[in-house]
Order: sequence, then structure tokens, then C-alpha cells
Amino acid sequence: MIKPASLRAALIQANPHLKAAADSLHTFIDKGTLSATAVPGGGFAYGYTCSIVVTDYHGHPDSLFVPLIAWLAEHQPDLLLNQATPQIEFEAEILTHDTCDVEIRVQLTERVVLRQSDTGGLMAEHLAAPGYDVTPAGYTWQLFLKGQEIMWPPTGPLDIPTTGAQA
Repeated sequence: MIKPASLRAALIQANPHLKAAADSLHTFIDKGTLSATAVPGGGFAYGYTCSIVVTDYHGHPDSLFVPLIAWLAEHQPDLLLNQATPQIEFEAEILTHDTCDVEIRVQLTERVVLRQSDTGGLMAEHLAAPGYDVTPAGYTWQLFLKGQEIMWPPTGPLDIPTTGAQA
């Protein structure tokens, strides 16, 4: 599964608290499922709840949720298109007047197709989500924290690779 690591990297890159204390960000996969297809060549889809826990967080919630929504727009856009069900669940435990533990839960899926490799084996390829831009026409994503712009999208290797490892 590729998306949890990509989401983690995006949050760390976009959030000053997490940049300074990346060890306070914990990622879990809960309630995982695998749905296989009977099409020629095979394939399957992972489905799971990705739980992100930030401990001793002292930033504004927007600095967690804005990068999360931007990441979802690129990697899991169907969540933002489906208004019938909640897309993101969260809980916070207030620790002090300026710190809390935050748990965020999102339902993620990853489609995987199997292709024959040059050596005759099977190659698992994780497919990227179909593109969708949730930014209204004429606007761009910008994230500011205490008046300072945080670069978005983050720079670095956050893309889901189009080819996978040998299966």
C-alpha cells in the first residue's frame, strides 16, 4: 500500500509542527479489505481506513486539514465528490490550553493491476487516481500559518509510482 506513506510525506512537508517533530505523526491502517477481480490478467483493490494520529499537536487544525484535502483531491478525489457520506472523520483529545492529540480517519482505496513482466513473471502496478481539481477556477491552493505562506504543493517525491514491484 502506497497512499499512507504519500499522505504522511505530504502532511510533514506542509505542516511546520510536523516538519520539526515528524515522530509525532503516526499512521495506521485499519479495517483493510482486498477485492479481487476475475478479469483476464487479474487485479485487485485495497480498501482501508487510514488513521493518522498527531500527538502533542500545537498548531491550528487548518494546517492539518488543508493539506489533507489537497492531497485527497489528487490521490482520492472520489471522497470529495461524494457528499452523501462523511469524507473525513476526526477526534481530538485536548491535553493543555495549546496542545492536543488529533486522530484523523479517511477511507482510502488503491487499485492494482497485474501485468506480465519482460521476464515472464507478474508485475503489480498501482494505478493513480483519476484526476480531479477541487480548486475553483481562477484560484490556487495557498496555505498560510501565522501569516507565513507554506509552499503547496509540497516539493519532493509524493507521487504514486505508475509501476510496482515484482509480485
